[in-house]
Amino acid sequence: LAQEFELLRSYLDIQGMRFGARLDYEIDLPPALAEAEIPPMLVQPLVENAVTHGIEPCMRGGKIVLSARETGDGSLQVVIADTGVGFSQGNKGSKGGSGLGLTHVRERLARIFGAAATMQMEENTPRGVVVRLTLPLQRGFEPMSVPVRTAAGAADLQHAPAGVTPAVSRS
Repeated sequence: LAQEFELLRSYLDIQGMRFGARLDYEIDLPPALAEAEIPPMLVQPLVENAVTHGIEPCMRGGKIVLSARETGDGSLQVVIADTGVGFSQGNKGSKGGSGLGLTHVRERLARIFGAAATMQMEENTPRGVVVRLTLPLQRGFEPMSVPVRTAAGAADLQHAPAGVTPAVSRS
C-alpha cells in the first residue's frame, strides 16, 4: 500500500504543477498499513477521477484526501475524498458512478475479492465526492486462477497474480 500511495503522491505532484494553487492534497497512511497488499493500480483511476471530474471543472480548485484505515472487522478501507464540484445536478440520483474507470475498478474488485470487497460513492458535504474501497486486509496475495479466452474462444484457466489479466493468445 505504501508503494501505491507513493505512486499516487507522484501523480498528484505532477497534477499540482498543472493546476498550481487550485490543487491541494493530503495523504494519510498509518504505518501499520504500509505493508498491506492491494492490487496494483486499483486506486489510480479513482484519484484520476477526483482530479478530472472533481477539481479540474471547479474554478476555485479543491483538495483531494487519500487515506487508509483498518475497519473494526479487520478490513482495509481506502478513501479518496475531494472537495471539487461533486455530483452534477443531473447526476444526483446515480451516485454509483458509471464511467469506464469506475466500471474497471468494480470489475477488478469482484474478480479478485468477490463479495468481500465493495466500492461506495457518496457526496462529500458541503461539496465534492467520497469514494470508499473496502477490501480484505491482506499482507500478501496468493496467485489465483482466472478464466482466459483463447483465440478459438475456449475458456482456459491460467495461473495469474491477483489483479493481473493474462494475455489472450492470438495464434
